[in-house]
Amino acid sequence: LAHHTENLFWLIAPLTASRVLALLVLRSLAYSCLSEKMVVLREARYCGETAKSLMSFGGWVTVSSVISPVLVQADRFFIGVMLSAGAVTTYVLPYELVVQSLILVGAVSSVIFPVLSRVVCQQPSDWLPYFRRWVYIVATMMLIVCCVTALLLPFVFEVWLQNDIEPESITIGRVLCLGVFLNSIGAMYFALLHAKGRADFTAKLHLIELPFFITILTVLVGQYGVVGAAWAWVGRMAFDTCALVWGAKKSNA
Repeated sequence: LAHHTENLFWLIAPLTASRVLALLVLRSLAYSCLSEKMVVLREARYCGETAKSLMSFGGWVTVSSVISPVLVQADRFFIGVMLSAGAVTTYVLPYELVVQSLILVGAVSSVIFPVLSRVVCQQPSDWLPYFRRWVYIVATMMLIVCCVTALLLPFVFEVWLQNDIEPESITIGRVLCLGVFLNSIGAMYFALLHAKGRADFTAKLHLIELPFFITILTVLVGQYGVVGAAWAWVGRMAFDTCALVWGAKKSNA
């Protein structure tokens, strides 16, 4: 027991030290930014309204952070329970391959988010052209990526898995490509809503999605197996994207 405790200590200690170091570096950078703007730190005052706004935003983001992993893992969980462990492998391999392309969307949305937040707050009449341009760029980029991925899936699986490939995996991958494209557009509207401070909308959307997705997943997996799970995921992406677009338009009214 003592040996395991010591190993655990040396596993956790570097992680903790790295987090503390990162905190100190970020603190220093934040103070340097404040000083560049000629802000006198000792004159700072607590603002209850700002604190309330930050707590509300952070609380809703926490709700989304708790529910999102459940939504992400639900399909493979139900496949394992209702079908088999082997069916999970058939589904997960194309899923992990196809969904990795969303890294591109995450990179774009992370970069434009600070600028979008500033434009929304300081120039409310100018954010729409800027946002639309990036939506068109992302949609075009991901349409090309998804089409190329769908075409090359048989070749990739043949090189990667050789003779161990399941025919259903290619079908699943191509179905998921549609969901990835829809999700890429939804991710941009997700960033827009957060830039407008509407983390409550996205969190409530996740709360609504969870029971419906589980119900549809149960039905489609039972009827169509792993391919049904892929279509359930695409359906969630379609609903999610439509809801986010609607929420963004409603927030403009």
